[in-house]
Amino acid sequence: MVHLGKQKIQMNKLIFARMVILDIANTVVYDMHYNYILNKFSSEKAKLLFIDTDSLTYSIETGDIYEDILPDVVEHFDCSEYSESHILFSTVNKKKHENSKTGPICQFIGIRAKMYSL
Repeated sequence: MVHLGKQKIQMNKLIFARMVILDIANTVVYDMHYNYILNKFSSEKAKLLFIDTDSLTYSIETGDIYEDILPDVVEHFDCSEYSESHILFSTVNKKKHENSKTGPICQFIGIRAKMYSL
């Protein structure tokens, strides 16, 4: 006798959970882009350099980026790694948001997906 398919399927892998988590993360990232960055700065002033799984990197033309985002730090940013004397320093979102510890990016080179240098 030939069996064409399994009678019982065991769902013991986290494939679907990973997919759902990634979809939720993408929703948060896109919400940040469309509902915060593009509303706060125009699309001419805020250029999206690249997007990774859980991060966005921009080139934003503004007089003072720190003053511009100061009212929104509690809602959108983790500034706990800044020095305590910095204008944006706050421990409210400590470890809730990924943060670049390198400081402002001075140069960006992007070749293609997953091939960039900061």
